Amino acid sequence: MKLPRALYPLRLALAALSLALTTLAFGFAGDALTFLVKAQFGPALMSVGAHLAVTGGLCVALWLLATLCFGRLFCSIGCPLGIAQDLLGALFFWRKNRSQPRWVALRKGLGVAVWSAALVGGWTLGLRFLEPWTLFGAILSGAWLPAVVIAAAVYWRRRSFCNSLCPVGALLACGAAMAPAGLRFGKACIRCGKCVKACPTGCLDPQRGVVDNGRCVRCMACVKACPVGAIEFGRNPGFRMPERRRLVRAGLCLLGGGVVGLVARKTLPLYSAYGPRARVALEGIYPPGAGSRQRFLSKCTDCRLCIQHCVGQVIQPAGTFGAVHLTFNKGMCEFNCKRCSEVCPTGALVPMTLAQKQRTRLGLAEVNLSLCVAAKRGFECGACAEHCPTGALRMKEDVRGVRIPVLDTRLCIGCGSCEHPCPVRPIKAVRVWPIEVQVQAADPAEVFRPEAEPETAAGDEWLI
Repeated sequence: MKLPRALYPLRLALAALSLALTTLAFGFAGDALTFLVKAQFGPALMSVGAHLAVTGGLCVALWLLATLCFGRLFCSIGCPLGIAQDLLGALFFWRKNRSQPRWVALRKGLGVAVWSAALVGGWTLGLRFLEPWTLFGAILSGAWLPAVVIAAAVYWRRRSFCNSLCPVGALLACGAAMAPAGLRFGKACIRCGKCVKACPTGCLDPQRGVVDNGRCVRCMACVKACPVGAIEFGRNPGFRMPERRRLVRAGLCLLGGGVVGLVARKTLPLYSAYGPRARVALEGIYPPGAGSRQRFLSKCTDCRLCIQHCVGQVIQPAGTFGAVHLTFNKGMCEFNCKRCSEVCPTGALVPMTLAQKQRTRLGLAEVNLSLCVAAKRGFECGACAEHCPTGALRMKEDVRGVRIPVLDTRLCIGCGSCEHPCPVRPIKAVRVWPIEVQVQAADPAEVFRPEAEPETAAGDEWLI
């Protein structure tokens, strides 16, 4: 079946719409737009591995079905990083498209290793550096290094990143190459080579009459460039069932990547003692829905979508081996907000109700009375108790008749509402410290019953 040239402007329109909506979803809180992010292939596959997300499973199944039927449509109209590379390629108009190294073994081996390490071993470092949505989110949030690397790759060989390093591209390329239908050269081909000059992936060889459907991203530039309409869609000449040797090799790569991921996840936290920055990254206070430190480190890819949607501006980007974490120098985790768990596309943050979030303990506060201006100088402060949303901090008179903060650890959720407003500098009198596992704090209605006595933090009793 001959392909009409109208497919090229149609593809451009769909790609432009997809890029615009996905970019808007990164900075705005609309549920309809954030769904587009969750429909990205990489985050959707991660959400399936994280908590068997039904929506993520449907998105993965639809993209795989589209790939088997029509080729790598996701790379053409769904991937914002791929579409951005096409725009960069248009800016480098003086650079002619050059043939690309195939690097099939690198593409497939790296893709299998990255996905197995992430889904089986729980080590997401490969996805942080290579997964397209994660890189796109990092670039939108102001990270300059990924932008420079992608721009250099586009300047060198247009979509070389998509066909050499991208783990999503590697997975979809396997499906497109094994698809029974694909692009091919028709009998009308005159071997003029114009399609080769227009192709950003170097997947066309008109002299041999071969189209590498595994590398083709369905940009339809060849359809537009062909003067005789020789690009057709039909039976894939390269279609064949995978050989036993290739299946064994893929299984060994999966096993090896899973083992590497497991070993890395178990050993890397040991390096947290090497410096305060590493400790903050690995032993930080994580957003609500993270569950436990180990779970969150194995699911978060640092796409930074939660950072853009954080109302309190307390979520900070991760280090190399860590994950996004909370700091309370600019604000506090808003008591009536659970936006980060709603927008997380990879399942690293489990969605929860507002009532559950309001009782989820992110960390545990500690009052240092030796620094507190109320306890040390007798000032009437009470900023921490005034802002505490659960009543975990209350002002009570000590033996001197001075009102000092008293912490009821049963009610503390570690939201930072006490640490942020504390006026003591540079080291605050109230600090929130990380915990291993997020748990549900006590119900204030039960704690504040008339017969219930508050539990105070250790070391405060001598002042009561």
